Amino acid sequence: MKAVLRSAFGATCWRSLASCCALAGLVLLAACSGRVELVAAVAEAEANEALAALLQAGVRAEKVPGKEGMVGISVAGGQVALAVDVLKARGLPRERYAGITPGYHMNKQHWNTVVTDGSVPARVLLELADHSYDLVRASLPKKQRDGLT
Repeated sequence: MKAVLRSAFGATCWRSLASCCALAGLVLLAACSGRVELVAAVAEAEANEALAALLQAGVRAEKVPGKEGMVGISVAGGQVALAVDVLKARGLPRERYAGITPGYHMNKQHWNTVVTDGSVPARVLLELADHSYDLVRASLPKKQRDGLT
């Protein structure tokens, strides 16, 4: 009985040790390798925004050409964790929804057309509405702004 327990415990330890070594090897390989493509197949404007955020944070990043006019962002292997944190903090790359398109009836930079057919989650609709409210409220004179909540 003791021999069976020892061999089962030993096999589990060896498997755990092998898994840890493999993970450490992958981390070292990523850190030592030249570049890692962090973002792939995004539009040029979004790639530029992500690239600016990374460079501002001191991450060595560059755009990589992709298929069909799309581009990617690659970063130095040792800066992957920092780059992920920077992009996550900025909400990049943004989620895409079929129900959100540029507002062709107005300035396409500041207006969106949102189809409320269920293709955009309610959480996102509320975030968009809150963001719009905050932008308008911030542009009001202080006296009017103080009267709002």
